[in-house]
Amino acid sequence: MTNHRNEHYKPLVSIIMSCFNGEKYLSRALESIVDQDYQNWELIFWDNQSNDKSSIIFKKYNDKRMKYFYAESHTYVSEARNEAIKNAKGEILAFLDVDDWWEKNKLSNQIEIFSDNKIGLVYSNYYLYNDITKKTEICHKYKLPSGDILKNLLQKYVVGLLTITIKKKYYDQLDYKFHKDLVIMGDMDLVIRLSSICKFGVIQKPMATYRYHNNNFSILNREMHLNEIDIWFNIMKNYESISSNKNYHLIKKLYSKMKIIHFIVTNKRFKAFKFFLINSLTYKDRIKLSIALFMPAFVINRIRNK
Repeated sequence: MTNHRNEHYKPLVSIIMSCFNGEKYLSRALESIVDQDYQNWELIFWDNQSNDKSSIIFKKYNDKRMKYFYAESHTYVSEARNEAIKNAKGEILAFLDVDDWWEKNKLSNQIEIFSDNKIGLVYSNYYLYNDITKKTEICHKYKLPSGDILKNLLQKYVVGLLTITIKKKYYDQLDYKFHKDLVIMGDMDLVIRLSSICKFGVIQKPMATYRYHNNNFSILNREMHLNEIDIWFNIMKNYESISSNKNYHLIKKLYSKMKIIHFIVTNKRFKAFKFFLINSLTYKDRIKLSIALFMPAFVINRIRNK
């Protein structure tokens, strides 16, 4: 068997960070980058017209690898990431938001997996930190898939953007990058499309921490999320390399489950029930969603990622 590994692979990693008024949490995110035991990186810091002390905090770091860019106009995060990536010089892309942070060996562990030339994206498990209760737990308590995982992701999406590193040559192959109309679901859309053109590597241990707090954009914009579920479904069903053959029914099931869960979490139980009745789901999914219909919303929120 041919060995596809390159043990001396030490590529430049371009870390993309879009910031809008991130002063409260920014320092910890930046420290987790500076403290990486893999040192061949650059940080593309995209200041999305912040009006707090974010730029002051960033500019305290006297590190030539940390590059500051000020947006000409304020945009949603999908467009901000696209603009930031235009300035990236690395062979590998990574992403970190201002309120999250990485483990010290995150990049080094992922780059080691990239020494297998067949791998185009590496992701990992991650921690969930509740900023209100100050409790931390592992997001996924089961084995995560690797290899050709398009079908896996259409059945259960498990990839956190804060954990991924991507070979930029695959990102460049996409016909569009982060979709401008998918602010909350843009990362999921991007990763699913990447899974149709490259193999994924995985680290089962958590390599990052997602901070859950009341100001998370997805929490504050529930109706936008609902609209994006519809937009994403229309994109996917017309995306030829993904929706062909046996994948369409997986896309439709994932769409249905996301809509039902959204209605339950936002206490629109009647809408959830109606959507439940008119959509074809597996027996297993019907049992799970039937139980969910009678659970309090806060319980559903807690178990969604388990």
